[in-house]
Amino acid sequence: MELRRLNSTDRPAMDRLHASMQLGYDLPENFFVKLGIFDGPLRVALLGRKTSEAYLLLDQNWSSPRERWDAIQRLIVTGAQQAKLDGIDDVNVWLPPSVENRFAKRLADFAFVKAPWNCYTARL
Repeated sequence: MELRRLNSTDRPAMDRLHASMQLGYDLPENFFVKLGIFDGPLRVALLGRKTSEAYLLLDQNWSSPRERWDAIQRLIVTGAQQAKLDGIDDVNVWLPPSVENRFAKRLADFAFVKAPWNCYTARL
């Protein structure tokens, strides 16, 4: 078995391996971690993609609810623009149960959707 960094010539093998798993999503393009195990053909691949986790800090006593929401909207738009410039393809927002009912509806206005898969986190 050989472990090595994957390169652009390995993309067809990655696509075949991904398609054979029938996971129901397209394989993204932009990976910064690309490792593969070869035993002849590619047998296992680990791919890492840049993503972002957003945190909102808010003084809940500042101004009116409308002005706070206007400020949040401006931050979301500007933050998305900055993330794209930095090569980020998507952003994750983790909502505490105490605010999910209210805030999830507002996030939907910015094309946020509830993730269909469960998330597991590892600190590196």
